[in-house]
Amino acid sequence: MISKTRILFGVVLMAFAASAWAAEVSAVQGEATYDKDPKFDVAKQSIVFEEAEYKWTDLIDLKLRPMQETPKAGFKIFLRNGNVLYADIVGTALQPGGVTILLQVKSALLGPDAVTLSTDNVAGVQCLNPKVYQQVALIQLMKQAKAAPFRVIDFGGRPMNADELQKLFETDPDQFAAEGEKMLVEKSAQFERDMQDQSQWEYDFFHSPRIAQAYGTVQEIKSNLDVALLTAKSQKTVSGNLNEMTGLSFRAVNKPAGFGANPYVKVIGARGDSITGQIVSEKDGVLELKTDLGDMNIKVALSEVAEIIFYNGSFTFLSDLPDSAVTAVEYGEIALPGEKTSEGFSWQRDRSTIQKHPALRLGGKVYRKGMGMHSYSELTFNIGGAYKRFKAIVGIDEGAPKPGGNVTIEIQGDGGKVLLPKTAVKTGDKTLPVDVDVTGVTNLKIIVDFGEDGYHNDHCDLANAILVK
Repeated sequence: MISKTRILFGVVLMAFAASAWAAEVSAVQGEATYDKDPKFDVAKQSIVFEEAEYKWTDLIDLKLRPMQETPKAGFKIFLRNGNVLYADIVGTALQPGGVTILLQVKSALLGPDAVTLSTDNVAGVQCLNPKVYQQVALIQLMKQAKAAPFRVIDFGGRPMNADELQKLFETDPDQFAAEGEKMLVEKSAQFERDMQDQSQWEYDFFHSPRIAQAYGTVQEIKSNLDVALLTAKSQKTVSGNLNEMTGLSFRAVNKPAGFGANPYVKVIGARGDSITGQIVSEKDGVLELKTDLGDMNIKVALSEVAEIIFYNGSFTFLSDLPDSAVTAVEYGEIALPGEKTSEGFSWQRDRSTIQKHPALRLGGKVYRKGMGMHSYSELTFNIGGAYKRFKAIVGIDEGAPKPGGNVTIEIQGDGGKVLLPKTAVKTGDKTLPVDVDVTGVTNLKIIVDFGEDGYHNDHCDLANAILVK
């Protein structure tokens, strides 16, 4: 039965939630699928599917519905703690008694009500208006034309100079749609890099098609999204409308405190946005999270949630152990901690050994965490006798070139004690669930050896490889 809260999110979302998609659970207990969304028991810190109950500390991740395309309108809002929201900015204000600007935003993930965000907690706002990036593309193409031999470039199969490009844009800007999409991708990547660049955290930055960057202090953002920035260098005012700019980035006033030992989650929306925090309540399909954004609580609509990732649980990911705890032998050569001997197919954390190291893929699923190993390799992990079980899902990565790989895997404990006998793993087989007792084990050794066909395409994944406390 669909709750009244879900009705608020529209008929399309109700139909989507009632589709044939099955919720996927990855936990210490293993993997499972369910036809219905879970119930959250905040008091017991658990979720319940039908009669199956999972403690939050035992959960790896929970996938509730498939991802959708990211929005092609509105704004991408980068929060100071690394989270992202796809939202519309529906209003602005000044914080009472101060100069901090407040943004009122509406997002599908956050439900039907507007949420107020302080720019103290916002790293940047990127405009997603495709018309803006068509203009950025025009400016780039005009520069190329002016610098080209004979001051002409090929555009759409015909030679054009800068003036002709400008006239074409004025009469039919959609001719630049394809180039605009490319510029959106490039500018988005640049914007994300800027959010991490601490050298830019001292000022507010104004980004527009014609002004690559101006830095200083944002004086105001009006309700119609007109922006005024006083430049630090020339003390002149730069202005524009946020709907017609590539974006704004804000000075770093504070750094979020983050979370301690308590279990916490990262909620990922179906459009790719995210909120990190501790679950404090759930009611009528709305999950409330305590965030590290100035002690701010944020509510998210479960009908819009694609995935929930759980942290600080009862286990440690093998891929999170430090380099100092790992000794590698690959192709018979010993590697010092942090070094990798196999140039082409060296072992990987959270990635496969396939060229360019894509995400781990097994059984039609993409795994966020795990180890990638290629024959022949041995990895020895110093686990200090601190764990009870080692668990993983093992198989040949689905991206391995045809005809695929064929390996054996063996797991040993201290003194060469066999914990998992040599077992064949090859393309086309079902994934191999590994669950071995490591009580009292100090050194855990995983050996991926050549199978029947030598070393060709032996890209072996150990997905969700965990040490259980």
